[in-house]
Amino acid sequence: MVQYRNSMKRQPKKKPSDQLCVGEVCAPRDVVDMLGWLGTFSILAAYATASFGLIIFNGPLYQGLNLFGALGIIMSSLPRKAYQATILNLCWTAIAIVTLLRIIIQR
Repeated sequence: MVQYRNSMKRQPKKKPSDQLCVGEVCAPRDVVDMLGWLGTFSILAAYATASFGLIIFNGPLYQGLNLFGALGIIMSSLPRKAYQATILNLCWTAIAIVTLLRIIIQR
């Protein structure tokens, strides 16, 4: 049986406190925060403009804003292990993609 000294054992990488990671992929905390805020404002803009009649709910702009927003929130919530928000926005993303594909096919 081969024995290794403690110094030779593979040590797990420690992530810097200014970074958020998913598995081996890390990004600066500021970038992750910015993506989350952009996603939040994108979804709010989609809902507000559609509610005020400036764009249509089943149009490509509305769906595109929702898609962009949901992806931003996923990128912000997943490294923080906020799985409820991640699952909700994965569903939001799927709905937006399916609707965008239907819009493209109908044209």
